[in-house]
Amino acid sequence: MGMVVLPFLADEPKRNPCLSGEPQVAGHHRRGRRRSSDVAGGSSRRSPDITGEGDGGRRTSPEVAAADHRTSPEREAEVAGRWTLSEVAAAGRRTSDVAGGSRPEVAAAGRRTSPEREGSGHTCPMSCASVFYLVQGWGAPNAGQGCPVLSCPTLSSAPNAPLGTSKTGYPAKIYGTGTGTGGSSNERTGTGCTGSSYSGTGPGTDGSGSETGLTGSGGYPAVSGSTKMRTGTGTSPDRFRILGTGTGTTHIGFGSGTGGAITVPVPKAGTRSNQLAEAAATNHVNLWPTLNKKSCFEKEKQALLHFKASIYGDPFGLFSTWKPEEDDDCCNWSGITCNNQTGHVTKLKPKRYSLEGEISPSLVNLTYLNHLDLSSNHFDGTIPNFIGSMTQLRHLDLSWNNFLGTIPNSMGSLTQLRYLDLSFNSFYGVIPKSIGSLSRLRCLNLSFNPLDGSIPPELGNLTSLRVLSLETDEKRSSTIENLDWLSNLSHLQHLQMDGMSLAKANQWVDVISSLPKLSYLSLWQCNLSEVMHPRSSFVNSSSSSIQYLNLKGNNLNSSMYHWLFPLTSNKLLELDLSENILDGIPKYLGDLCSLRSLKLSNNPIAVKFDDFLNNLSGCTMITLETLDASYNQLTGSLSDEIQKFPSLVTLLLLHNRLNGTMSEKVWELPNLQTLYVFSNSLIISPNIGKSRLQTIDISDNSLVVTPSKAHKPNLYNVNSINMSYCNLGPLFPKWIQTHKNLSYLDISSNQISDTIPVQLWKTWPSRLTYLNLSSNNVSGIVLDLSSNFDRGAIVDLSSNNFYGPILNFSPTLRWLNLSKNKFNGGISFLCQISDDGFLTFLDLSHNAFTGQLPDCLWHFKYLSVLNLGHNNLSGRLPASIGYLIQLQVLDLSNNSFSGELPLGLKKCTMLNFLNLGANNLFGNVPNWVGENLTKLYVLSLKSNNFSGTIPLQLCHLISLQILDLSMNNLGGSIPSCVSNLKAMVNRKFWSGYNTHLVSSYMRDSFSFILSVAYADKAMIEWQGNEREFTNNLGILTIIDLSNNNLTGQIPNELVDLHELIALNLSKNALFGEIPRKIGEMKNLLTLDLSRNKFSGAIPSSMSQMAFLDNVDMSHNSLSGRIPSSTQLQSFPPSSYAGNPRLCGPPLTKNCPGDEVPSIVGESESGEESAFELERWFYIGGSIGFATGFWMACGALLLNHRGRHAFFHFVDFVKDWVYVKVVVLIRKLERVANA
Repeated sequence: MGMVVLPFLADEPKRNPCLSGEPQVAGHHRRGRRRSSDVAGGSSRRSPDITGEGDGGRRTSPEVAAADHRTSPEREAEVAGRWTLSEVAAAGRRTSDVAGGSRPEVAAAGRRTSPEREGSGHTCPMSCASVFYLVQGWGAPNAGQGCPVLSCPTLSSAPNAPLGTSKTGYPAKIYGTGTGTGGSSNERTGTGCTGSSYSGTGPGTDGSGSETGLTGSGGYPAVSGSTKMRTGTGTSPDRFRILGTGTGTTHIGFGSGTGGAITVPVPKAGTRSNQLAEAAATNHVNLWPTLNKKSCFEKEKQALLHFKASIYGDPFGLFSTWKPEEDDDCCNWSGITCNNQTGHVTKLKPKRYSLEGEISPSLVNLTYLNHLDLSSNHFDGTIPNFIGSMTQLRHLDLSWNNFLGTIPNSMGSLTQLRYLDLSFNSFYGVIPKSIGSLSRLRCLNLSFNPLDGSIPPELGNLTSLRVLSLETDEKRSSTIENLDWLSNLSHLQHLQMDGMSLAKANQWVDVISSLPKLSYLSLWQCNLSEVMHPRSSFVNSSSSSIQYLNLKGNNLNSSMYHWLFPLTSNKLLELDLSENILDGIPKYLGDLCSLRSLKLSNNPIAVKFDDFLNNLSGCTMITLETLDASYNQLTGSLSDEIQKFPSLVTLLLLHNRLNGTMSEKVWELPNLQTLYVFSNSLIISPNIGKSRLQTIDISDNSLVVTPSKAHKPNLYNVNSINMSYCNLGPLFPKWIQTHKNLSYLDISSNQISDTIPVQLWKTWPSRLTYLNLSSNNVSGIVLDLSSNFDRGAIVDLSSNNFYGPILNFSPTLRWLNLSKNKFNGGISFLCQISDDGFLTFLDLSHNAFTGQLPDCLWHFKYLSVLNLGHNNLSGRLPASIGYLIQLQVLDLSNNSFSGELPLGLKKCTMLNFLNLGANNLFGNVPNWVGENLTKLYVLSLKSNNFSGTIPLQLCHLISLQILDLSMNNLGGSIPSCVSNLKAMVNRKFWSGYNTHLVSSYMRDSFSFILSVAYADKAMIEWQGNEREFTNNLGILTIIDLSNNNLTGQIPNELVDLHELIALNLSKNALFGEIPRKIGEMKNLLTLDLSRNKFSGAIPSSMSQMAFLDNVDMSHNSLSGRIPSSTQLQSFPPSSYAGNPRLCGPPLTKNCPGDEVPSIVGESESGEESAFELERWFYIGGSIGFATGFWMACGALLLNHRGRHAFFHFVDFVKDWVYVKVVVLIRKLERVANA
């Protein structure tokens, strides 16, 4: 296995544009799609606020109230009713001095997500000022929650008293009621397009304005007198509230401004004095609505229990708190939020729990539910129509599930929706027009669904929309011709249409230019039509606010610059023109004075690197922070010119033609943190690391290092180094032990033939999360694998010469590969894994481990790949193997395991690859293999002692591509249900299945990459020789039932397996005739029916099997003439030996009527002529293939969507050509030796 996907080269998970105001420049992940240009983290800047207000969120109190469609007192009454006493006690979550008016920290605090989203639970106050109006009578804030005890002075004249008496002191609870920038809060679902995050940014001062008398309204009953509310505009950017109780008058002040709002309830004693009541209070508990928190309603509780009953998969135990007992308050259940004042369920958020099931109709009984978030689970089926009756919903998130079918029209009934996210599902069909009825919608995300058809112009009715994401990685069958509806979305700030064909939308530039607030535009791979004479440039339009622009993968050539950049004054911060056919860059690109990130990867830019930099000279070189010119054809050296770009943080020049000595000025760039120059021909001096560099990849270059043990490059600030293929050997680089900040180290494939210093085993950098020493010749004993690896670390020591036992094992590793070494001893060290460990990949194959597999596998609940093959392990397989419920690959082959298959193995229902071959296992092949392990596509039980019959249940394995039961003691007949093995019947089936497999596992992309990278290979016995097939198991469909005691006839249904390429039924007791239609198996390359009891003639249909490379029908009772065909006559006579009644070429025995000897010669001559023709076919085909290959590459290298699929196809062709060339060579040898 060796290498894994480098963490810093992998795509980041796709983030939801509706949940963050920050454009996701770097990861921008698509299902199954990886981009070379997305190597770096990109800019960390925060985008303009997308929550709705062009002035940064400035809103007056009436506007905030109106946005919620309730009056201010109603809204405040509800918000105040959400806090329990314990929540009030956890006051002081801001660090600003709110009383004194110094609020920079509070302003920043508005960007935080809520504890609910972050999982923090609470935040400790760090100063007395952060505990607003705290009185000593309350005691220390957050007592008992792990917070430091604060001794704070009394801030009013109220006497000290415990809670609940007439003398009262309450600490303040600061919480938001306005717009914010991300996450979610317990207070409200707000009005901005963030949809769920409304943290305040600081307190306001008392508002000034008119007073209106109210009597006991809004949930604040008066003790005596009247309650008045004062509304007005505050002087701060926020709002606060002061509540007083007693015999006097209660005043409520509101302040408003930019950046959202907060509320500070401060119950104090007495009448107003400088906004604080100070007289004695009476009956203050009744004046505090949160102290009267209500339990949930029984009807709503039962609805939730019915929802629970519809869920059949809950791997993380969400529902462990959902209990039906009468005294169990559903408001305390995980994932449930209630209104503390009314007790009604308002939010249901069981997100990210991997739940499996369907949406229960009982949810319609949650009549006050306004927030439903089922994202990141495994719900399936269609969206039920009843969801359209949940008209109170303001937030609906069904993203990252397995929903399919069409989006129901009833969705248009949810007219209160502000947020709708259906992304990352399998919805198909058209976008329903009814979506256009959701006029209050601020965020619509339908991305990554195989939707088709045109975009309904009714989306133009969504005039409140701030975020629209329609991107897809599916090929749409239709082209979008009209984008005029977009011009109605005057508030739109974020538009993402990646993957949608706009080839016929000729006026797309003018439409985009009409969106005055658009700041984020991504049109990746949209087949953009060439714009000849646009009315305006959307980058430089006077009304344009575009800051992020992605036109990646559109086959745009350099003529696009004339309409993209005719002017130099604009606000553009980030520009991505990767994966086009640009042959250079214009000089005025250097005059984009705001530009921070420029990505030009995967273009055919073939200029000297110095000239490339000169075209960026100007104000751009001062501001530019990220430059990605990877996968181009840049030449020359990395010279001193680079020092003219002092702001560079990320420099990506990988896969170019750079050569010569790299300038040491690179290391002196003051802000450079990430440098990738791998796969060039640079000569790199070891005097590196003098700058702020944190990530270096100089692999596949020539590192000039004097072979001295004293050599210590200056890499002290670096935390990630890739120096693979850099000729570091033969000595082990001792400087590693002095670099304590390393988290990623790859020095694989460096011809290191040294030992690792003893001390280093104990002093690996404490933050190390990735270590790859594979494919060297490092030797010695591995002294310690338990020290210093960070939680979730990846360790690859494969393909070296390590030896001895493994004594210690880190319980927190995620990935460990020790294969192809000389380790010995037992493997009891596996039991050192703790219950909270999360090892996903373990490969100990091709070593000399002995002893039993320990019965402690319940620790490996996250294990995806386990390979112990090719060792000397013995004993029975432990019952705890059944705890490996996430296992996808299990290889225990070539050991000495004995006993029957453990029943626990049936629980490993995720298995795709099961290889138990070459052991001493016995008993029947269990029925549950076919009943439970239905996701298998490789099953090998060969070379064991299994007996009984082949279970019919194996026919349930419809995805199976390789079945090997050879060299056992199986009897009975071949099941006629073999035609149910759909992957061997129809190529389209398994192609589609594997595509589905990939997409369904992308949520757990890391473990999937590991398992498939491993599982997508197999050792196949091919004509007596084993060969490893990699990356193309999709083309291998094999059945091997040889060396058993099978009887009966070959079922006619077997010939339905049209995609089968190898069939071996030899050395059994099969009888009867060979099926007449066997010739329909036209993809067969090898057919072995030898040493059976077959009789009758060889079917004439076999003459149609043009791809046959190996046929063995020897030692049967076949009779008659061998059918005439180029293929069948090309095999040696031994292929038909032991059939005394067979005649005709290539046998020397003539059939009746074959009396002229010259016929054989003519046949041989004709055969030779045929082979000569075939030989020239392959030679000509090779020439044509080479020509066509590079012509295709010329285009596909510029088309990212096609390139991945093309090179995957090349892997397919590689093995196919290998097999066919071997076929040809052997045929030519036969002719020559005839």
